[in-house]
Amino acid sequence: MTTRRQGFKAPLLLMTGLLLGCLPACGAASAVSAPIPRAAETLPVSPWQSAAVPKRIIQTKVGLPQQAGVTPAARTGIKPVVRPTPVPTAAVVYLQAPDFRLKDQNDKLLAYSFPKGKPSVLAFGDQKGSDQLDGWIKPLYARFTDQVDIDGVAELSAVPGFARGMVRGIMGSLVPKPIMLDWDASVSKAYGYKGGQAAILVINASGGIVWRGTGAVTQTGLDEVARLIGQLLQAA
Repeated sequence: MTTRRQGFKAPLLLMTGLLLGCLPACGAASAVSAPIPRAAETLPVSPWQSAAVPKRIIQTKVGLPQQAGVTPAARTGIKPVVRPTPVPTAAVVYLQAPDFRLKDQNDKLLAYSFPKGKPSVLAFGDQKGSDQLDGWIKPLYARFTDQVDIDGVAELSAVPGFARGMVRGIMGSLVPKPIMLDWDASVSKAYGYKGGQAAILVINASGGIVWRGTGAVTQTGLDEVARLIGQLLQAA
């Protein structure tokens, strides 16, 4: 993001612009409502990610000597029994998302809690990870709009205390959408965010984290998130 102040592409402010400015007005946490390898580094948190797992093959044991280049099935005439991977019927929940409260850039206290009436996408970014958020958030919002809450947490622990007011003021004038400011990184740590890259979490309406990805967007990762959100919406 480029601000009007050319030359003030401040790392921590730019972070807000991306986490930050790219977050649509679809689901910022409410004050009264309501934690990929790097995208392929996705944790095995979705059953759809098991599609690449080899099928289990049960081979009949026979007491015949090994013959080079000849498979057991060819030697015995017995075909292996193939058991396909079961088709999942629901998302696998691995962690419960902690409830928290943070102030936004307008100094308004926002509550992030469950249960909610819809699935959520929670994005984390710091100075280094901010430029990776736009690629995730924009296409997800374009596809799901207000069917999904999309919220952002800015990890700002690198900002010294004396500069926080200035940073908050600049963000308030440049970023129209509410962004939760995590000055001491306590919320980021509670969600397992380690910084250095973006983190995207998909959370069901009950608060169960069903998918987590880190790093720059990939089409595979984006498709995975979209498919999983679609499943959550159908199950609602």
